[in-house]
Amino acid sequence: LQQYKQRILRDLEFHGIDIVRLPMSEEDDEETIAEVTEIQRRLPFAIVGSNNLVKTPDGRIVRGRAYPWGVIEVDNENHCDFVKLRQMLIRSNMEDLRELTQLRYEKYRSDKLRSLGVIQDD
Repeated sequence: LQQYKQRILRDLEFHGIDIVRLPMSEEDDEETIAEVTEIQRRLPFAIVGSNNLVKTPDGRIVRGRAYPWGVIEVDNENHCDFVKLRQMLIRSNMEDLRELTQLRYEKYRSDKLRSLGVIQDD
């Protein structure tokens, strides 16, 4: 999985595609810095999603996907990065995500309108 992520990162860099870099400042406490560093280390995220409950070989019922070769558990950080993604989006950086989304949408909207010949106030 780590080799695949490295390949994706190289491809993103080669094509000039930016990925999210989480904000960190000198005022952040050690716990926040460790959390941000761990999330950043896992990029790009490998995500498996499922609302289904499945039984693992050891008898536990978990949210995941069952395959002939085994079970992928959505909430198991050894199987996928869903927990870290949720933590990043919902718990830690929701306001940053809103602001960044708004900025990117406004840039897209302005570029699109300009390409259609619509003049707008800035």
